[in-house]
Amino acid sequence: MKEAQPINLYNKNGHQLENYVGVANKIDCEEVFNVVSPQYKIVQHGEAIDAVHTAFDELGLKTDVKLTEMNDGARIQMQILFPEFVTDIDRKGDHIQMQALIDNSYNGTTGLRGAFGAFRLVCMNGMFVGDKVSSFYHKHTSGLDLYRLTQQMGKCISHYQDKFTTDLQSMLLKSLTPTESLALIDSIIKRKMIAAKYLEIAKNIIQYGGSFDIKNIHDVSNIWKFYQVLTETITHHVQSADTRRHFYQVAHNEMMRQVKLN
Repeated sequence: MKEAQPINLYNKNGHQLENYVGVANKIDCEEVFNVVSPQYKIVQHGEAIDAVHTAFDELGLKTDVKLTEMNDGARIQMQILFPEFVTDIDRKGDHIQMQALIDNSYNGTTGLRGAFGAFRLVCMNGMFVGDKVSSFYHKHTSGLDLYRLTQQMGKCISHYQDKFTTDLQSMLLKSLTPTESLALIDSIIKRKMIAAKYLEIAKNIIQYGGSFDIKNIHDVSNIWKFYQVLTETITHHVQSADTRRHFYQVAHNEMMRQVKLN
């Protein structure tokens, strides 16, 4: 795993730039990840990982962690699953497990950022709450504050327990007809909330099922099942981690808006 270091930068005349420093590979300083202000504080990937593990240990939580390196090692993402937080949403074996996605970067694509949501075990698709209470963000200008990180994670987990599963269960109670499902897809396309090319995939699933057999109409008889079509499409077709996270949050907010409509 790569580590970063600050380096001085110089103009073409050999004069040092006072207002900028580089963030470079600690082993190969020719690999410059980013140009930042002198106030920027590097949070090493290893430091971020250790802090996250320590925070969850202090909260008394068991975790399963998958680490992914991105952007040639300039960014990492931790997918963290919590085996103690499993909920059967429809009481028919449709289990979701609490998860968090936590990122850190050297290249300016993100600070130390995390978002909490769920991972649907049946289809291996993710979902994230679209509100600020379920996420946190540490700018690299402020460094890494373990106490603050632990407090923020604790609040996110409490919010998940208090609100997120209740939101999902409320989606079960709002019924949809096939016509209403397709109209909702068209409405989301018209409002440009999620890229149309992904919504067209979701529309095909609703109309024809995963096999695109016209006799195999996908069951979207309520908002929960419609939501699964959206999150399944986002999980398996959107390549960018940041775009996926954004679409997850947009989808959750829109589903809750639909639940509240008369």
